[in-house]
Amino acid sequence: MERGRRQPKIGFRELLVGVWTGLLNQKIKPFRVPKINRKKIGKRLSVAITETEGFVRSHSKNVNPTIGIQLVLSFFWLVLLAAAFGLERFHPATLIPIFILQTLIVFMMFTPLHESVHFIGDRKRWKNEVMLILCWPIFLCNPYMFRRLHIQHHARTNKHELDPDHFTSAPSVPMKFFRSFLLFFYYHVYGFKNWRTWRWRAHITISGAIPLLILYLAIITPFTWALLLAWVLPSLIGIGLLAFANTAWPHHPGKEGREHNTKNTYVPWVVQVAMLNQNLHHVHHLKPNLPWYHYPDYWRDHKDEILKNGANLEIYTSREEPYSLVPEKWQRIYRDLREALQMSLKGD
Repeated sequence: MERGRRQPKIGFRELLVGVWTGLLNQKIKPFRVPKINRKKIGKRLSVAITETEGFVRSHSKNVNPTIGIQLVLSFFWLVLLAAAFGLERFHPATLIPIFILQTLIVFMMFTPLHESVHFIGDRKRWKNEVMLILCWPIFLCNPYMFRRLHIQHHARTNKHELDPDHFTSAPSVPMKFFRSFLLFFYYHVYGFKNWRTWRWRAHITISGAIPLLILYLAIITPFTWALLLAWVLPSLIGIGLLAFANTAWPHHPGKEGREHNTKNTYVPWVVQVAMLNQNLHHVHHLKPNLPWYHYPDYWRDHKDEILKNGANLEIYTSREEPYSLVPEKWQRIYRDLREALQMSLKGD
């Protein structure tokens, strides 16, 4: 073996070409690296020692869309907030469409918040922390306080006062719905009652002070309706809807025990998209570290076993299985386009 001979470096161009050809199912092999250096170089860029097609196929299933969803939703949230400030001089009714869209964004943003709470928003811990902090302005609630509350919910599901989310339990659906909109405020009461260290008391105080600060700004500035209809109310109402959809609805009435403390629901496709698979809530409680985009696959693979163990299932749609977030028709169109592009490239 020759000494002093440097191995060729893999540039961005080679990586980009390799990934692109892999996506088009072209069997093009990247150059090979001698076995003696595979272990060292492979840790930095495994595509250098594998076929690009195999690399893309095996890793594309693990692509995490959560960060992308959070960035897109945050962008539109900021744009709509800025638009509300621009429309402040008009009649407050002009802000109603923005209010509705902001509420929807808050509702959908729960999934990135939830994934970062469980440290599954990304493989790197620091990215989960950044995701968590970026959710603070949208929810007007201390995300670190919510993380502790949510982990407590998992550890003590449906155990009355030990479970902070059990506050939404009620004998009737209207009462559950009403109590869901009070859960945001109850979280602070629960925290002060059960967390006695100065550190967590500080977290709770800051969490409660920020919405009050925004309300104060709405009073003393000329942007009253913009702050209320594009920020404060969408946050509070969105949290209330989330509390009902992800707490009161799937958990109550429910029993203690891993197999009986929640349920899955089949809902129309539009609702499942807005919830980002959170309607399969029982799957999450069985596998808290499973990303949201794997819920349907896990449910299909283990459905019979889970139901046999006594799990509950409610169906509000004509389908016998949960929807795919990307409709099968769209997937079929995409495959046809990809095959047509592949054939055209082969013809050239």
